[in-house]
Amino acid sequence: EAGVDSLGAVEFHNRLSAPLGDEIDLPDVVHEAVNYEVALPEGAVDNFNAAVQSIRSLRMEIARDGVVDQQKVAKLMGMILNLQQYTISPMISENSADAFKDGERGKRLREEAANEPTGSFYALLDELTLMRSQGHEQLVVACNQVQMMHVVCVWLRKVAPELGELLVYDGSLSKTQRREVKRRFLERKDSVLFLSIGA
Repeated sequence: EAGVDSLGAVEFHNRLSAPLGDEIDLPDVVHEAVNYEVALPEGAVDNFNAAVQSIRSLRMEIARDGVVDQQKVAKLMGMILNLQQYTISPMISENSADAFKDGERGKRLREEAANEPTGSFYALLDELTLMRSQGHEQLVVACNQVQMMHVVCVWLRKVAPELGELLVYDGSLSKTQRREVKRRFLERKDSVLFLSIGA
């Protein structure tokens, strides 16, 4: 029976755990929270506040029970996701994801949602503008919700053409389209790539 060299295992672990940035000269990863006013359209504020209250109530109920009920936790996570969508655009939250997909209805919904920007739209524009002013030419915005990216892109194309070409890379693209989006992003010095985390 072969034994494991404990010193070798420790060295192996240390090498795997070492930051690769030192070895390949990558910049530090910086995590930054951006606080902003939600600034929902007037008609959406009451629904938002009611959703927040429902989340708080369910969270307190789960804590009071003292036992993890997977159905309640799943319900809570769904409610939080819905609220996240609501802060970007109440229309995203109120319609199914499929409703925003390609086609005339999806295009109309994206346009309508972009016509009611929330505080998150302005916060993103401020961050992109700041990064450009700091000399960053090519910017990537990663998002796990495809509909959010598409709605914000529609709005940014209208209000901030100075950002350059806005490209979306998501799972709906064919391999050829993905290569084309990648090529266009890398060739232009003034582009913003909206990247679906799941693509």
